[in-house]
Amino acid sequence: MPADGAALLPDTVIAPLVGFDRSGYQLGYGGCYYDRTLATMPRRPLTIGVGFDLVATRED
Repeated sequence: MPADGAALLPDTVIAPLVGFDRSGYQLGYGGCYYDRTLATMPRRPLTIGVGFDLVATRED
């Protein structure tokens, strides 16, 4: 929310991702701030999550 003036309603939001699963669902430790903020907007902006594609393997 801007400190002065009217509230801004973006057309597009680019959100960082800690990770995502094979189904494309977001994983992270952010407390769902983006999700809760977007849910309260009168119209939902296009939301793009940006993360790195990395497959971790475990070697014992």
